[in-house]
Order: sequence, then structure tokens, then C-alpha cells
Amino acid sequence: DVARVTGVKGLERRAESHALNLRGTAMKHCKIHGMDYKKSNLVVAHIDGGITIAAQKNGKQIDCNQGAGGEGPFTATRTGSLPLMEVLDYFKDHTVDEMRHLCTGTGGFVSHFGTSDADEVYMRVLDGNDEARLVWEALCYNIVKYIGSMATVLKGKVDGILITGRYTRFRGLIDYI
Repeated sequence: DVARVTGVKGLERRAESHALNLRGTAMKHCKIHGMDYKKSNLVVAHIDGGITIAAQKNGKQIDCNQGAGGEGPFTATRTGSLPLMEVLDYFKDHTVDEMRHLCTGTGGFVSHFGTSDADEVYMRVLDGNDEARLVWEALCYNIVKYIGSMATVLKGKVDGILITGRYTRFRGLIDYI
């Protein structure tokens, strides 16, 4: 319950995540490594077109960013967490519908590069494009920051950090993490 409270009365964080994927990955990891899932503390990151990073304690997800709701790292099409005061200023010149679409369709890589194709963006990084390198590194940085925040939720007692999702194919991202 404490993870749902925000600084605005009546406005709560919702539990939205890639819950089945996160749980399945954690259970599979525990089985492979002879661990008891119900006695394990894990941080599990699903990194794909949507990114959710969860703290799992003793077989239960106790906290997670609300990826589809705009919280957490940005993705190919989503803005991720944004500085609220700047969003309010940006909002002045945009409709609510435009802002909603930005948050879940035209943010992230689309906003920076006009494409949601992570392979294309990563190729730009490998080709030495400075803007692509900076944005890619910012994506990696934000993922690591949210992994770290979930480790603190577990009070630093983490039995494993697990990574799943299609973006695991990008060696640079995995190396950064």
C-alpha cells in the first residue's frame, strides 16, 4: 500500500506492469539456480517497447514503475518520467489528446528520431551518431536508476537482478547495466 501513495490526495500509483513476464522470469531463474522463489528478493526488469522494473520480495511484487502510465525510463514510443513543471509549461501549447499521445505513442525514440525502431537507433549509435549515443545512454542510465531504486525498496538485500525482454539483444545495453 505504501508504494501507491503520492503527494496528491486521491491520486495513487497503479500497479501496472508486465507482471506475468516479470514473475515468470523470476520463477524460472529460481528454478534454474535452486532458489526458493518464495524466499527470494529479486529485481526484475522487462526491457522492450515498454519497460517495467519490479521489486519482488518472497514471491510477491511489492513495487514497480508504472511503465504504461508514463513512470520510469522512456522507451521507443513512451516519454517515461518527466519533470512536472516543464511538462506544465509544455502543456500550454498542446491539447490533452496531444499530450496523451506523446506519453504513449510519439515520445521516446519517436520524439528524438522519428522512429520507434530500436534496431535503427542502436545502429546509429554503432555508426558513431552522437545524438543517438546520448539518447541511448540516457535510456540505459534511466533503466539502471530504476533498477537501483527497486534494490533500495528491498533494503539492499537483493538475491538477483534479472533482465528480460527483446532489448536484451543489444549488447551495449546489457554491458551498461
